[in-house]
Amino acid sequence: MKTQELNSVIQNINNEYSTDEAYIGFFYGEENEFSSYVKANKEGLMLYAN
Repeated sequence: MKTQELNSVIQNINNEYSTDEAYIGFFYGEENEFSSYVKANKEGLMLYAN
């Protein structure tokens, strides 16, 4: 994918998914050091992947 095409895809994602509605959080469990999880909505995941 060329730089111009990639920038176009990124711009489309930014236009389609609102940062006002985006939510993503990374949490670590209290049970042990290997317990962790991510809590997010679709907008948050798309913008994070961007």
